[in-house]
Amino acid sequence: MKYLSVLSIFCFVGIAFAAISFPKEQGLGSISDCLFCTGVGNQVRLLQKHNLSIEEIRDVIFQECTLPTDWIFFVSCEAYIGEIINGVFNSTNLEVHEACQNIKYCW
Repeated sequence: MKYLSVLSIFCFVGIAFAAISFPKEQGLGSISDCLFCTGVGNQVRLLQKHNLSIEEIRDVIFQECTLPTDWIFFVSCEAYIGEIINGVFNSTNLEVHEACQNIKYCW
């Protein structure tokens, strides 16, 4: 639980940056998507070092992360962040950036 405050700060900063930096029309593969994926992916890797399961990692990240209200019509937090968690968690042999490339959030 001591990781929640650190995670909430990273999640909030990542989501805020992604929400305000670039237009949503850019879609997957924009700079904001890549930075956001990398930020969440780094948190997944940090929690993996503490031998947390994917379910425990989801619980920790979802407990503190919510998307801005104007995103509600586009994607849910669980779908957007869940895809990143799954992609990074299941790609332990890759760097975070490479895992984000595989799930089409980075170029």
